[in-house]
Amino acid sequence: MCLVCLNFDCANNTCSWVGCDACLHWCHAVCGICRNLIKSGPSLKGPSGVTEMQFYYLGFGHASEMFGFVKDVFMSCAKEWGEETLMKELDYDQKIFQGGEDLKGKELHVKADVLHTKLVTKMISPSDASDFIFQR
Repeated sequence: MCLVCLNFDCANNTCSWVGCDACLHWCHAVCGICRNLIKSGPSLKGPSGVTEMQFYYLGFGHASEMFGFVKDVFMSCAKEWGEETLMKELDYDQKIFQGGEDLKGKELHVKADVLHTKLVTKMISPSDASDFIFQR
């Protein structure tokens, strides 16, 4: 159940839900963005002064980094998504990393936008797009 809107759906293997990596409570990505629970914050593992996009769980103020979460979802699930699902997931990635200041998040935001456009215009296959999203 989403901790923000209190609704539930059966979506899995998707970036449409984001969760706390400490307690496994979840919310819809869109709800988290609307309530400013997905936002830039000080890096949890990087050097001081570096920021990254994070999901803040209100229950006890824990922050979970988003880049690794999104990467894990794509690496584990993208090969099984159809074109429509892949385009929706790229939309979520664009929304999650919009406004972030960290280099990895900015690059992912731009890649998601470019790949979404290429998928719409049939310039790339879904398989190639899912391979490309986390390549350097």
